[in-house]
Amino acid sequence: MELKLKWLVLRWSIFVGAIRLPGQVQTEWPRPCFTTATVNFINHLTPAVRARIMASFEPVGVARNVTLFEASDSGEYVYFPQGPLISLEQHNHVEVALIGSEGLVGWPALAGCRHSPYRAIVRGRDGVVLRIRTDLLLAMVGVVPELGMRLSRFMNVISLQMAETIGASASHRIDVRLGRWLLMRHDRVGGDELLVHHDEIAANLGVRRASVTDCLHVIEGTGAVRCRRGRITVRDRAALQTLAAGCYGAAESMYRESIGEFGKGAIKTAPQAQESSTDQPEMQRAAPVERPSFILGGIEALSS
Repeated sequence: MELKLKWLVLRWSIFVGAIRLPGQVQTEWPRPCFTTATVNFINHLTPAVRARIMASFEPVGVARNVTLFEASDSGEYVYFPQGPLISLEQHNHVEVALIGSEGLVGWPALAGCRHSPYRAIVRGRDGVVLRIRTDLLLAMVGVVPELGMRLSRFMNVISLQMAETIGASASHRIDVRLGRWLLMRHDRVGGDELLVHHDEIAANLGVRRASVTDCLHVIEGTGAVRCRRGRITVRDRAALQTLAAGCYGAAESMYRESIGEFGKGAIKTAPQAQESSTDQPEMQRAAPVERPSFILGGIEALSS
């Protein structure tokens, strides 16, 4: 018994790197950077609009892995997550979209739809979502154009995210899709630790659990992540972005361009581009007047 215990301790020491065998290469593990994500959709509104909508919010505590609403629900409320991640999933738990504090869920009701096509599941951590009655939010949109425009732009971003999900599922390997899945959650959490089990990842990607485990072992071997039971720590985000190149980044860039700051992988403008832009005279152009027609259509549908 004692000999067996010593053998197990030796094997564990070799695995974690405390003991190296002759000729074994020392792996240089990058240390996690402990980045933070503080982006909030509500903070992108002007103070006056923000104060108006905050007065109508109702905070609701939610627990991880609990259903926020079903696909058959009436769409009575629109929800703004304040920490938890909301995964929009089909009946078989395949994920079609992911939303954090940068956005909202329940938007089909804003376009006049009576039901959401997907169920909303709370992921990540327990926390709070702010909910507002759909009819009340639509009434605000009717008198506050800025709010309607922000909502319209976010729904455009989500449409692009869904399109990227379809493209990734159709033409990319499981490890590439897994890299994108990790990056999307890393963008929306504070720090670098993701609370997740392999079963959840497999269900969201629509693949076998064994495939997820094999891919995570390979990705962990590169030093990009560190896996422990029930949690994954992102150690090298740049490596994940390289892995997921081609199916990640378009929706995130659109959010930054049309709404505001988002995520942990914002691309800074090159110095030479900044210099060249300063040489050009500034053009004073009036911003085009845009009307969120589909949200106004939701108001008409609600009133009819």
